[in-house]
Amino acid sequence: MILYPAIDIAGGRAVRLVQGDFDAETVYAASSLEAARAWVDAGARYLHMVDLDGARTGSPQNLDHLARVVEQLGVPVQYGGGLRSIEAVAGAIDAGASRAILGTAAFADVDFLDETVARYGKRIVVSVDTRGGFVSTAGWTKTTTLPATAAIERLQDRGVRTFGYTNVDKDGLLGGPNLDEIRRVARVVRGRFMYSGGIGRLEDLVALASLRQVNLVGVIAGKALYEKKFTVAEGIAALAGDGDGDGDGDGDGDVDSAPAVGPLPVGRSTATPVEVSTTSDWLSRLIRTSPAASWLCAVRSGTARPRTTAGDVRSRRSISYAWPSKVLHPRSPAGARV
Repeated sequence: MILYPAIDIAGGRAVRLVQGDFDAETVYAASSLEAARAWVDAGARYLHMVDLDGARTGSPQNLDHLARVVEQLGVPVQYGGGLRSIEAVAGAIDAGASRAILGTAAFADVDFLDETVARYGKRIVVSVDTRGGFVSTAGWTKTTTLPATAAIERLQDRGVRTFGYTNVDKDGLLGGPNLDEIRRVARVVRGRFMYSGGIGRLEDLVALASLRQVNLVGVIAGKALYEKKFTVAEGIAALAGDGDGDGDGDGDGDVDSAPAVGPLPVGRSTATPVEVSTTSDWLSRLIRTSPAASWLCAVRSGTARPRTTAGDVRSRRSISYAWPSKVLHPRSPAGARV
């Protein structure tokens, strides 16, 4: 899974709200670029940017901030807030957004949704933000009577394949995610989704990784990073399956060849990103931390135990592999197609 440090922009500053309350705002950096640079210097490879001003007014207000971050830092940025017209979406893409995040308009304007998905396809993310299990819109200021799972089903029927899912009731409280809720969402999503809301400590990321939901592809974290509950490097390692957060995949809590990144005050750019010393180190860590990589290596080397059905043993579809104690079918989400 990917860790997306969140940068919420209000008046040009990087802020965080509590449960979407604009009156409960905490300023963490004087500019969005300052916050973005801190996360990238700490090892972030992707960023999640929300234009809070745009969410309130209905049209993007901070595309210049997006453009500066992309131009100066060169990392992929997914951007949302006020994207309620095809022109607004085009403006975000033109400003450098790798993906455009739709919210309110995706639920209120079917024609807009269809046109946007047709034009930009996989670059479109629809954010399903919920209060009490129901979709919340207009910058989280209004709650509908549409259940989140029903909304996801409808959106998928219109071609949406990537979602952001936020539990607004937990946002900014650092109380941890509701794992049962995430399992329910995962059962409905036929594409992929990212989760946010309530992430407060490294153990929350470990718990999300342990769900082993193949369609849960990312976690968006904001306040926990700003409050130094864990570092970017620790978060990336935890989501990769390294439960102790040291990034080496062996679970002993000690960094082997990759230096740890300590807490990074926003605005400083002196931290050293996590590096892997050799290609072999990188490959060995990948195999240790990725069940899919381990299985693939076993298949290629012949150490996986083939099992056949009563069908034609020569058929690709009739062969499955056990690694190490569970069967992975060639079409199983847990493994690559053979």
